[in-house]
Order: sequence, then C-alpha cells, then structure tokens
Amino acid sequence: MLFDFSYVRFRPWVGDTYESGIQGKKILILGESHHHRCSRPGDPCSRLTPSQRTARHQNLTCEVVEWWSKRRVKTPVARIVPALFGFDRYDFWQHVGFYNYVQSFVLAPRVRPTDMEFENSASAFQEVLDGLRPDRVLVLGKKCWLSLPGSEGPLHSPPVPEPGVGAAEDLGLTGSSDHYAC
Repeated sequence: MLFDFSYVRFRPWVGDTYESGIQGKKILILGESHHHRCSRPGDPCSRLTPSQRTARHQNLTCEVVEWWSKRRVKTPVARIVPALFGFDRYDFWQHVGFYNYVQSFVLAPRVRPTDMEFENSASAFQEVLDGLRPDRVLVLGKKCWLSLPGSEGPLHSPPVPEPGVGAAEDLGLTGSSDHYAC
C-alpha cells in the first residue's frame, strides 16, 4: 500500500493484512517520534548521498517495525502492544499500521519533541489518516495524545477504552497514575 504524501517525512508501516485489520477494524498505532543522528560515527547514513539518506529516512518506520516483529525486543511497543490484542509480535504487526506522529528527529531516546515539532506534524498526520483510513487509533503516550490537533486545539479529554483490549494495569504497566494506555 503506497501513498503519495506531501508532508509525511517518515512513511507509515502498513502490515500485509492491515485492510482486514483485527476483528474487522483497521488499527493505526501512533507513536511519538524517531530518534536518530546521521552524524554518529558508524551510522549507515554517514556513507549515503543526500538523496539516499532521504530515501532511508522515508523508510525508517518500516525498518523499525520489521525489526520489532522479527526480534525479541524488550521495548514496550514491541513487546506489550501486541499482547494488548492477544497476538504474538510477528503476527500482530501484519494486522496493523504504525506511524510516528512527529516528522523530525529527536536527538536521543527519552528526549521529548518540542511543542513546535508536534504542531508542525499535524498536516502529515492528517495525510496518514486520509490515506490509511483507520477505524481505531491507539495513541502511545500522554504527551502525544495531548498534542493531537482537534477542532479546538489539542484533545483534552481522556481516551476512550476499546472493549476487549487490555488496560495498562492488566499488563503490568505500572508507574503511571494516568492510565492513558487503554
């Protein structure tokens, strides 16, 4: 599934069976951002031409999801999100789409995007929604949720839990009193 995007810098991952979805619902998993520094010694991008680097960056989301689906990775996205839906990791990623909202790199893990980076990514997100037309969007992270555009600014109401999808505490995701992982 390929789309012509004008604002999207990092193309979304679309699993082979995304159209049939999970229980007939197309699910888009929405992450926050990529972290990457092409200038880091040994980074493959340092040996690429500018056009090759752009092409690699466009496909970075797909590379990351492929990596998650095929390896035993201990990140919450790779390990816990498939469990929310009762799937093993490889099969799960074939049924969903994945997209990182912020369309610029942050410099390191746990470095948060700025409010401006969130604002500058709204048009790209709308293109992804128009192209993939998901029935449900699982937003990973409170900051990402609160930064989504709405008719009157960011969405300030809490997310609506989906029946049949485990809650954060059911999966041992403690440490957050917000319970935004529904």
